[in-house]
Amino acid sequence: MDHGAVTGDDGLPLIVLSVTGEEHLIYAVWCIRSLQAFNYPAIEVTVETDAERRMIASRFPDVPCSTVTVRRDGYPAFSYKPFALTAYLDRYGFQHADRDIVVCDADVLWKRDPRSLFRRFNDKPWVHKITAVRPADYDIAPEQVSPDYISLRTIQNYERRNGMSVYPSYVINAGLFMLPRDTFPNMLERWMSKIHSLPGNEMLMSEALMAVTYAEMDLVPTADACDIKHLSREKEPGGSKPTASFAAVTDRPADAPTGYQTATHYFSDQRAQLVRDAAAMGFDGDRLRKVIARRRRNGLFLRAKALPMRIWAKAAGR
Repeated sequence: MDHGAVTGDDGLPLIVLSVTGEEHLIYAVWCIRSLQAFNYPAIEVTVETDAERRMIASRFPDVPCSTVTVRRDGYPAFSYKPFALTAYLDRYGFQHADRDIVVCDADVLWKRDPRSLFRRFNDKPWVHKITAVRPADYDIAPEQVSPDYISLRTIQNYERRNGMSVYPSYVINAGLFMLPRDTFPNMLERWMSKIHSLPGNEMLMSEALMAVTYAEMDLVPTADACDIKHLSREKEPGGSKPTASFAAVTDRPADAPTGYQTATHYFSDQRAQLVRDAAAMGFDGDRLRKVIARRRRNGLFLRAKALPMRIWAKAAGR
Protein backbone atom coordinates (compact mmCIF):
# COMPACT_ATOMS: atom_id res chain seq x y z
CA MET A 1 0.00 0.00 0.00
CA ASP A 2 1.76 3.14 -1.21
CA HIS A 3 0.69 6.33 0.52
CA GLY A 4 3.41 8.58 -0.88
CA ALA A 5 6.15 10.33 1.02
CA VAL A 6 5.75 12.66 3.95
CA THR A 7 5.84 16.20 2.59
CA GLY A 8 6.27 19.70 3.96
CA ASP A 9 9.48 21.63 3.42
CA ASP A 10 11.27 19.55 6.03
CA GLY A 11 9.57 16.23 5.32
CA LEU A 12 7.98 16.07 8.78
CA PRO A 13 4.38 15.41 9.75
CA LEU A 14 1.98 17.82 11.40
CA ILE A 15 1.36 17.19 15.10
CA VAL A 16 -2.24 17.94 16.10
CA LEU A 17 -3.51 18.36 19.67
CA SER A 18 -7.24 18.51 20.47
CA VAL A 19 -7.71 19.90 23.96
CA THR A 20 -10.42 21.11 26.30
CA GLY A 21 -10.53 21.81 30.02
CA GLU A 22 -8.11 23.79 32.18
CA GLU A 23 -5.97 20.87 33.35
CA HIS A 24 -5.52 19.43 29.87
CA LEU A 25 -4.71 22.89 28.52
CA ILE A 26 -1.83 23.02 30.97
CA TYR A 27 -0.66 19.60 29.85
CA ALA A 28 -0.86 20.83 26.25
CA VAL A 29 1.37 23.81 27.11
CA TRP A 30 4.00 21.43 28.45
CA CYS A 31 3.61 19.09 25.49
CA ILE A 32 4.11 21.93 22.99
CA ARG A 33 7.10 23.23 24.92
CA SER A 34 8.64 19.75 24.85
CA LEU A 35 8.30 19.75 21.05
CA GLN A 36 9.60 23.29 20.70
CA ALA A 37 12.65 22.30 22.75
CA PHE A 38 13.62 20.37 19.59
CA ASN A 39 12.50 23.21 17.29
CA TYR A 40 9.72 21.06 15.89
CA PRO A 41 8.15 23.13 13.09
CA ALA A 42 4.56 21.94 12.54
CA ILE A 43 2.05 21.94 15.40
CA GLU A 44 -1.66 22.80 15.40
CA VAL A 45 -4.15 22.89 18.27
CA THR A 46 -7.92 22.72 18.53
CA VAL A 47 -9.78 23.90 21.63
CA GLU A 48 -13.43 24.21 22.56
CA THR A 49 -13.74 27.80 23.81
CA ASP A 50 -12.34 31.21 22.93
CA ALA A 51 -10.88 31.50 26.44
CA GLU A 52 -8.94 28.29 25.83
CA ARG A 53 -7.75 29.61 22.47
CA ARG A 54 -6.51 32.81 24.09
CA MET A 55 -4.63 30.81 26.71
CA ILE A 56 -2.77 28.85 24.02
CA ALA A 57 -2.25 31.89 21.76
CA SER A 58 -0.77 33.95 24.58
CA ARG A 59 2.00 31.39 25.01
CA PHE A 60 2.41 30.18 21.43
CA PRO A 61 1.54 33.00 19.02
CA ASP A 62 3.07 31.10 16.09
CA VAL A 63 1.13 27.87 16.69
CA PRO A 64 -2.21 27.79 14.84
CA CYS A 65 -5.02 27.34 17.36
CA SER A 66 -8.69 27.10 16.39
CA THR A 67 -11.91 26.99 18.39
CA VAL A 68 -14.30 24.22 17.42
CA THR A 69 -17.66 23.52 19.04
CA VAL A 70 -18.11 19.85 19.82
CA ARG A 71 -21.47 18.17 20.37
CA ARG A 72 -21.06 14.64 21.63
CA ASP A 73 -24.82 14.04 21.85
CA GLY A 74 -24.71 11.66 24.79
CA TYR A 75 -21.37 10.03 24.03
CA PRO A 76 -18.87 9.90 26.90
CA ALA A 77 -16.21 12.53 27.46
CA PHE A 78 -13.36 10.22 26.42
CA SER A 79 -14.68 10.35 22.84
CA TYR A 80 -14.00 14.10 22.59
CA LYS A 81 -11.01 13.76 20.28
CA PRO A 82 -12.60 12.19 17.16
CA PHE A 83 -15.51 14.61 17.46
CA ALA A 84 -13.14 17.59 17.75
CA LEU A 85 -10.93 16.47 14.87
CA THR A 86 -13.97 15.93 12.66
CA ALA A 87 -15.35 19.38 13.48
CA TYR A 88 -11.94 20.95 12.86
CA LEU A 89 -11.52 19.33 9.46
CA ASP A 90 -15.08 20.19 8.46
CA ARG A 91 -14.75 23.85 9.47
CA TYR A 92 -11.13 24.73 8.80
CA GLY A 93 -8.98 21.94 7.39
CA PHE A 94 -5.40 21.67 8.50
CA GLN A 95 -3.29 24.77 7.86
CA HIS A 96 -0.34 22.46 7.22
CA ALA A 97 -2.38 20.50 4.70
CA ASP A 98 0.62 19.12 2.80
CA ARG A 99 1.92 17.05 5.72
CA ASP A 100 1.13 13.67 7.15
CA ILE A 101 -0.70 13.68 10.47
CA VAL A 102 0.36 12.82 14.01
CA VAL A 103 -2.48 12.96 16.54
CA CYS A 104 -1.10 13.66 20.00
CA ASP A 105 -2.84 13.85 23.36
CA ALA A 106 -2.05 16.76 25.66
CA ASP A 107 -0.65 14.47 28.37
CA VAL A 108 2.40 13.54 26.28
CA LEU A 109 5.93 14.79 26.86
CA TRP A 110 8.49 14.43 24.10
CA LYS A 111 11.77 13.24 25.62
CA ARG A 112 13.76 13.04 22.36
CA ASP A 113 13.64 14.76 19.00
CA PRO A 114 10.83 12.96 17.11
CA ARG A 115 12.37 13.48 13.67
CA SER A 116 14.25 10.18 13.74
CA LEU A 117 11.15 8.24 14.76
CA PHE A 118 8.88 9.88 12.18
CA ARG A 119 11.34 9.40 9.34
CA ARG A 120 11.91 5.77 10.28
CA PHE A 121 8.16 5.10 10.20
CA ASN A 122 7.49 7.35 7.21
CA ASP A 123 4.64 5.95 5.06
CA LYS A 124 3.53 3.57 7.84
CA PRO A 125 0.57 3.73 10.26
CA TRP A 126 2.78 4.12 13.33
CA VAL A 127 1.06 3.85 16.72
CA HIS A 128 2.75 4.65 20.02
CA LYS A 129 0.89 1.95 21.98
CA ILE A 130 -0.37 -1.32 20.52
CA THR A 131 -1.81 -4.08 22.71
CA ALA A 132 -2.11 -7.54 21.18
CA VAL A 133 -5.43 -9.41 21.48
CA ARG A 134 -6.05 -13.17 21.51
CA PRO A 135 -8.13 -14.11 18.43
CA ALA A 136 -10.03 -16.61 20.59
CA ASP A 137 -11.41 -13.73 22.66
CA TYR A 138 -13.81 -12.94 19.84
CA ASP A 139 -15.50 -16.30 20.44
CA ILE A 140 -16.30 -15.49 24.06
CA ALA A 141 -20.05 -15.18 24.60
CA PRO A 142 -21.04 -11.60 25.45
CA GLU A 143 -22.55 -12.62 28.78
CA GLN A 144 -19.21 -14.16 29.78
CA VAL A 145 -17.06 -11.12 28.99
CA SER A 146 -15.63 -9.35 32.03
CA PRO A 147 -17.15 -5.90 32.65
CA ASP A 148 -13.59 -4.54 32.62
CA TYR A 149 -12.86 -5.86 29.11
CA ILE A 150 -14.41 -2.79 27.54
CA SER A 151 -12.62 -3.04 24.19
CA LEU A 152 -14.12 -6.48 23.52
CA ARG A 153 -17.52 -5.44 24.84
CA THR A 154 -17.52 -2.42 22.50
CA ILE A 155 -16.55 -4.54 19.49
CA GLN A 156 -19.26 -7.09 20.34
CA ASN A 157 -21.80 -4.29 20.56
CA TYR A 158 -20.68 -3.04 17.17
CA GLU A 159 -20.76 -6.55 15.67
CA ARG A 160 -24.28 -7.19 16.92
CA ARG A 161 -25.61 -4.02 15.28
CA ASN A 162 -23.49 -3.86 12.12
CA GLY A 163 -21.82 -7.20 11.46
CA MET A 164 -18.08 -7.59 10.87
CA SER A 165 -15.93 -9.29 8.25
CA VAL A 166 -12.54 -8.88 9.94
CA TYR A 167 -11.48 -8.51 13.55
CA PRO A 168 -8.39 -6.65 14.85
CA SER A 169 -5.90 -8.77 16.78
CA TYR A 170 -4.93 -5.59 18.58
CA VAL A 171 -6.21 -2.54 20.37
CA ILE A 172 -4.51 0.73 19.51
CA ASN A 173 -4.25 3.79 21.71
CA ALA A 174 -5.48 6.95 20.02
CA GLY A 175 -3.37 9.16 22.25
CA LEU A 176 -0.43 9.19 19.84
CA PHE A 177 -0.48 7.84 16.30
CA MET A 178 0.57 8.78 12.76
CA LEU A 179 -1.15 8.38 9.40
CA PRO A 180 -0.43 9.54 5.84
CA ARG A 181 -2.28 12.76 5.04
CA ASP A 182 -4.44 11.14 2.33
CA THR A 183 -5.45 8.30 4.64
CA PHE A 184 -6.24 10.25 7.80
CA PRO A 185 -9.52 11.96 6.73
CA ASN A 186 -10.93 8.68 5.41
CA MET A 187 -10.00 6.83 8.60
CA LEU A 188 -11.52 9.58 10.73
CA GLU A 189 -14.77 9.56 8.76
CA ARG A 190 -15.09 5.77 9.06
CA TRP A 191 -14.18 5.86 12.74
CA MET A 192 -16.85 8.48 13.43
CA SER A 193 -19.40 6.48 11.47
CA LYS A 194 -18.75 3.50 13.72
CA ILE A 195 -19.05 5.61 16.85
CA HIS A 196 -22.39 6.99 15.65
CA SER A 197 -23.63 3.48 14.85
CA LEU A 198 -23.78 2.74 18.59
CA PRO A 199 -25.80 4.47 21.28
CA GLY A 200 -23.72 6.21 23.91
CA ASN A 201 -24.25 3.50 26.53
CA GLU A 202 -22.82 0.85 24.17
CA MET A 203 -19.87 2.88 22.87
CA LEU A 204 -17.62 2.03 25.80
CA MET A 205 -14.24 2.57 24.13
CA SER A 206 -13.83 4.64 21.00
CA GLU A 207 -10.32 3.26 20.44
CA ALA A 208 -11.74 -0.24 20.00
CA LEU A 209 -13.75 1.09 17.07
CA MET A 210 -10.62 2.79 15.73
CA ALA A 211 -8.97 -0.64 15.72
CA VAL A 212 -11.95 -2.06 13.81
CA THR A 213 -11.58 0.81 11.32
CA TYR A 214 -7.90 0.02 10.78
CA ALA A 215 -8.69 -3.65 10.22
CA GLU A 216 -11.42 -2.83 7.69
CA MET A 217 -9.16 -0.40 5.81
CA ASP A 218 -6.23 -2.81 5.72
CA LEU A 219 -4.17 -0.34 7.73
CA VAL A 220 -1.49 -2.26 9.61
CA PRO A 221 -0.62 -0.48 12.89
CA THR A 222 3.14 -0.56 13.31
CA ALA A 223 5.59 -0.13 16.17
CA ASP A 224 8.88 -1.51 17.38
CA ALA A 225 8.38 -4.99 18.78
CA CYS A 226 9.75 -3.97 22.18
CA ASP A 227 6.99 -1.36 22.53
CA ILE A 228 4.07 -3.73 21.84
CA LYS A 229 2.18 -4.93 24.90
CA HIS A 230 1.51 -8.69 25.18
CA LEU A 231 3.40 -9.35 21.96
CA SER A 232 2.66 -12.84 20.54
CA ARG A 233 -0.74 -13.01 22.24
CA GLU A 234 -2.23 -12.56 18.76
CA LYS A 235 -0.53 -15.82 17.72
CA GLU A 236 -2.09 -17.95 20.43
CA PRO A 237 -4.11 -20.87 19.03
CA GLY A 238 -7.87 -20.80 18.77
CA GLY A 239 -10.38 -18.39 17.39
CA SER A 240 -12.82 -18.86 14.53
CA LYS A 241 -12.99 -15.28 13.27
CA PRO A 242 -10.79 -13.80 10.50
CA THR A 243 -8.32 -11.39 12.06
CA ALA A 244 -6.09 -8.57 10.89
CA SER A 245 -2.75 -8.19 12.63
CA PHE A 246 -0.20 -5.45 13.34
CA ALA A 247 3.44 -5.11 12.32
CA ALA A 248 6.13 -5.57 14.97
CA VAL A 249 9.41 -4.06 13.76
CA THR A 250 12.42 -6.12 14.84
CA ASP A 251 15.17 -4.60 12.69
CA ARG A 252 15.47 -1.25 14.48
CA PRO A 253 18.93 0.29 14.18
CA ALA A 254 20.77 0.17 17.48
CA ASP A 255 20.95 3.96 17.75
CA ALA A 256 17.31 4.60 16.76
CA PRO A 257 14.98 5.52 19.65
CA THR A 258 11.68 3.69 19.96
CA GLY A 259 8.35 5.40 20.37
CA TYR A 260 8.41 4.83 24.12
CA GLN A 261 11.92 6.29 24.32
CA THR A 262 10.90 9.30 22.23
CA ALA A 263 7.66 10.23 23.99
CA THR A 264 5.94 9.36 27.25
CA HIS A 265 2.15 9.22 27.33
CA TYR A 266 1.05 9.70 30.93
CA PHE A 267 -2.18 7.91 31.67
CA SER A 268 -4.68 9.00 34.31
CA ASP A 269 -2.83 7.37 37.20
CA GLN A 270 0.48 8.92 36.08
CA ARG A 271 -0.51 12.58 36.04
CA ALA A 272 1.43 13.44 39.22
CA GLN A 273 4.56 12.12 37.51
CA LEU A 274 3.73 14.22 34.43
CA VAL A 275 3.66 17.34 36.59
CA ARG A 276 6.99 16.46 38.19
CA ASP A 277 8.63 15.63 34.87
CA ALA A 278 7.39 18.81 33.17
CA ALA A 279 8.86 20.88 35.98
CA ALA A 280 12.14 18.93 36.02
CA MET A 281 12.52 19.33 32.25
CA GLY A 282 12.08 23.11 32.49
CA PHE A 283 8.67 23.39 30.82
CA ASP A 284 6.85 25.08 33.70
CA GLY A 285 8.59 28.42 34.07
CA ASP A 286 5.18 30.07 34.59
CA ARG A 287 4.41 27.56 37.38
CA LEU A 288 1.16 26.28 35.94
CA ARG A 289 1.57 23.24 38.18
CA LYS A 290 0.22 25.43 40.99
CA VAL A 291 -3.10 25.63 39.15
CA ILE A 292 -3.25 21.85 38.94
CA ALA A 293 -2.37 21.52 42.64
CA ARG A 294 -5.14 23.97 43.56
CA ARG A 295 -7.66 22.13 41.40
CA ARG A 296 -6.79 18.85 43.08
CA ARG A 297 -7.04 20.33 46.57
CA ASN A 298 -10.44 21.77 45.69
CA GLY A 299 -11.50 18.44 44.23
CA LEU A 300 -10.51 16.61 47.41
CA PHE A 301 -12.42 19.19 49.46
CA LEU A 302 -15.58 18.79 47.39
CA ARG A 303 -15.38 15.00 47.54
CA ALA A 304 -14.95 15.21 51.29
CA LYS A 305 -17.99 17.51 51.55
CA ALA A 306 -20.01 14.88 49.72
CA LEU A 307 -19.34 12.36 52.51
CA PRO A 308 -22.03 11.75 55.13
CA MET A 309 -22.03 14.55 57.71
CA ARG A 310 -20.75 12.31 60.50
CA ILE A 311 -17.65 11.30 58.45
CA TRP A 312 -17.11 14.89 57.24
CA ALA A 313 -17.24 16.21 60.81
CA LYS A 314 -14.73 13.62 61.92
CA ALA A 315 -12.43 14.42 58.96
CA ALA A 316 -12.67 18.13 59.81
CA GLY A 317 -11.67 17.44 63.39
CA ARG A 318 -15.02 18.31 64.98
